[in-house]
Amino acid sequence: MKAFARKRKHITYEEMDLSIPIRQSLLLIGQQLEAHQIDLSLELDPQAPNILGEPYQVEQIIVNLINNSRDALDEKAEMLSGGQKTNFRKKIVVSTRSEGDKTLLMVRDNGTGMPDKIRRQVFEPFFSTKHEKKGTGLGMSITYNLVKNMNADISVHSQENKGTLVTIRFRQAGVSVG
Repeated sequence: MKAFARKRKHITYEEMDLSIPIRQSLLLIGQQLEAHQIDLSLELDPQAPNILGEPYQVEQIIVNLINNSRDALDEKAEMLSGGQKTNFRKKIVVSTRSEGDKTLLMVRDNGTGMPDKIRRQVFEPFFSTKHEKKGTGLGMSITYNLVKNMNADISVHSQENKGTLVTIRFRQAGVSVG
């Protein structure tokens, strides 16, 4: 986290296996997910080509996405329970796969989901659906900028009360920007 917070004048993108920053991120927040009783599944394609990225930035992206999923799952569990015990199982799936000349990172949850109006605003700085004390509204804005700086693309698909899927399409190492 310290390395991410420091301003660096020049960032060097390197060839990297996407599963490494995924696993590193989970070392940071895995216990937190357990404490929130969230089932985390990894579906990492061992054949997915390496990406061109910056490890700390990719870790930050993953942490931001998983934290958003955690909050959406906690909110849905609270809504469903109304203070009573419920059978709702909170789930996050982190997966990778290859698609053409891109390597995809996908984070999917079965949380609250979002209506289209909110989904269209998620990348705006200081936009948040969370209570004042729970978030700054910068996580997805930072994520968007980190993704764009790596010449990657990000999309959000969501259905109210069903969940959200965030997909990042990283360029594969050795593939020129075009």
